[in-house]
Amino acid sequence: MSAKRRRERNTSVEAEPFNAEALNGIDTVVIDLGDTLVATGRAYTRATRTFYEGLAKESRLSIDEVADGLRTLRNQEFLALPYGLNQHPGLREKFPTGDLVEQFAPLRQRTFQKFLEHIHADRDIVDFVKRLKDQGRKVVFMTSLPESAARFVITGSGLAGLADRTYAAQDIEQDPAIETGAANGMSLNDTLAAGDLSEPMTILPPELDPREQLEFVLAQENAKPEATLRIADNDRKDIAPANALGMRTAQMVEHRDATDRNFLKAMRTMREGTMSVFPPRVLPVAPRYEADRGEEQPNFVIRTSKQMHGAAYHVETGKPHPSKAADAGPDPVVVMPTRKGG
Repeated sequence: MSAKRRRERNTSVEAEPFNAEALNGIDTVVIDLGDTLVATGRAYTRATRTFYEGLAKESRLSIDEVADGLRTLRNQEFLALPYGLNQHPGLREKFPTGDLVEQFAPLRQRTFQKFLEHIHADRDIVDFVKRLKDQGRKVVFMTSLPESAARFVITGSGLAGLADRTYAAQDIEQDPAIETGAANGMSLNDTLAAGDLSEPMTILPPELDPREQLEFVLAQENAKPEATLRIADNDRKDIAPANALGMRTAQMVEHRDATDRNFLKAMRTMREGTMSVFPPRVLPVAPRYEADRGEEQPNFVIRTSKQMHGAAYHVETGKPHPSKAADAGPDPVVVMPTRKGG
């Protein structure tokens, strides 16, 4: 069994199920975005399949040729790829004239729609965040996605306007083609956010490791570690540094196996030796955080989004989530006596 699988198994066995106790004494909640609030792993995988196979079919190039050409684009964040097609050598050779971004716009729309289908936040997630805010807690989103992709995910998932602030990675150098007529002269941020930049967002300094990033967020929010709950999916880069800082931690495992592993394996095999990554997401990479033994174990484990909402609901009412109450059966029926002549 791999070290990752051993950690996952230990988390499932040892961590306490997420409940109202996790929120006691907490005034700030720092929540990971990808694969915690929304299933970005699944979204990227399914959208990548749509984009690669669509380009191959419509251009009559092989998927390998498509992938080789996409590697030449300066900005490899997946959501930016459709805006750089004029610089794709294989496509440009096949179609020497015309605007390829415009020509393949229907495929871009299908790709983005596939992505959005899988990042839509369910009702329990939205209600959980709203309840935290109603209870007077500060809610902070944190993500390794670059700013443009973070804005796209937040807006497309239905989470816009819910966080007090989002902390995202810095956009990497952008392909100049994105600012040409195909994107109406707008930056990638403007393009992916559809011009709406109102979501409060702060860029994490790229030189910081995951623990230093958390320290930066705590300082910016004037939050005390002991009164802060960290909710995230990755035990090494999210949970371990939070534990080291004295934060309360909860690991979301619902989206852990949500990616299309067969497609992922096929793409990696096809790209072997090319120094490419899958999906093509060359993101700003923070320095690796080396966790001490035992730091990766969360205080709580979250298996479903309903569990999150149930904990927040219980804090307010002292009662379990309505679905849990229903599982226990209906309340006993009380028959009131009737008055004679009434």
